[in-house]
Amino acid sequence: MSFCKIIKKLAYSATMLVTALATTSCDQVLDNGYGDCTVRYYIDFQYDYNVMEVDAFAKQVKSVAVYAFDENGKLAYQQTDEGAHLALDGYKMQVAWCPTDYTVVAWCGMAGNTTFSLPQTIIGETTLEQLKCRMQRSATNEVGELMALFHGMETNPLPVNPEDKLNPTVVMPLVKNTNTIRIVLQDQGGEPIKADQFEFTITEDNGLMAHDNQLLPDDALTYRPFHTLQGSVDMTETTTKASSDNNTANVVIADLSMGRIMADKQPRLKVRNRETGETVFSIPLRDYLLLVKSHYKTHWTDQEYLDRQDEYNMTFFLDDDSKWLSAYILINSWRVVLQDADL
Repeated sequence: MSFCKIIKKLAYSATMLVTALATTSCDQVLDNGYGDCTVRYYIDFQYDYNVMEVDAFAKQVKSVAVYAFDENGKLAYQQTDEGAHLALDGYKMQVAWCPTDYTVVAWCGMAGNTTFSLPQTIIGETTLEQLKCRMQRSATNEVGELMALFHGMETNPLPVNPEDKLNPTVVMPLVKNTNTIRIVLQDQGGEPIKADQFEFTITEDNGLMAHDNQLLPDDALTYRPFHTLQGSVDMTETTTKASSDNNTANVVIADLSMGRIMADKQPRLKVRNRETGETVFSIPLRDYLLLVKSHYKTHWTDQEYLDRQDEYNMTFFLDDDSKWLSAYILINSWRVVLQDADL
């Protein structure tokens, strides 16, 4: 017998007991003030699968959508919610069906999201395998700024508080599928550099996700910056020290969005000098991002770290000819000395 059937039988028995007692109200029979003996089901969304290991659902997730599939893999229920109340302390989605009787998939952040799409769903017809999420792209498979996307999936989850018989709640852990990659080029020769002097791209075929968040075969996508900036920073230690070219750091910054980074795939980050046509560098992005994993949690797998971290800052240093000085780089403020030429 399923958990929810047991709960229903308990609620029914409580109601019968109240009826038999006649003069005794339901909330005199049951604690916690549930006088009407009605079973209410809730889904509690949590986004603590991040490097800080704190629940950031209220701050980051603006909408939720859940899809419940029966034992035959057919869509039985679906429900959405959005608005400022999602940021309130203790938010839970109340559903009219028992989550523990279904496979429940959540795609969160979809309301108003023009950068991802889901298929139209039909109760009783749509299958679990058809619930694919697709990243929008141009006719030439180029992608700009992505809106935040979160995924969750639970099969027969356990209630948060089994003792709260009339308010069974299941936890829906979320994984963030979108990342921000900030590339900083810093010129060491003191010469000004321009943002439009460089072309930044990341290539990867990660734009189609299955119901379980695994990647499906897809066209190779080219991620391009949604924001670039150029500038200089005075590196002198005091305001009275005479400045020179060697005391000025000229930088170009490019922000790129990217979909889920998988440990078993190899996205490539490439920077090209448009003026000379030369490649400044072309590196296996995943391998470089993992170079600083040990500064966080050593017991995390590569995939867990890539899923938990959603923002990467990478600083590359250029010489007088705008070529990469590949002795070291900075990744999320960690200095990484490069010794493996195959990276």
